[in-house]
Amino acid sequence: MSQTFAKIVELINERKIKISNHGYDELANDNILIRDIIDSISR
Repeated sequence: MSQTFAKIVELINERKIKISNHGYDELANDNILIRDIIDSISR
C-alpha cells in the first residue's frame, strides 16, 4: 500500500475527510456514492 493511500485510509477511519462540491459532482456523474467508497476502504 502506498503511503498516500495509507494516509487516505487513516483519515477515513478517523472521519477526517472533506470532499469538495466538485468532487461530489464528479462522483455523481459516474453514479458513485461516497458511502460506497468509504465502506469499501474502511473494511
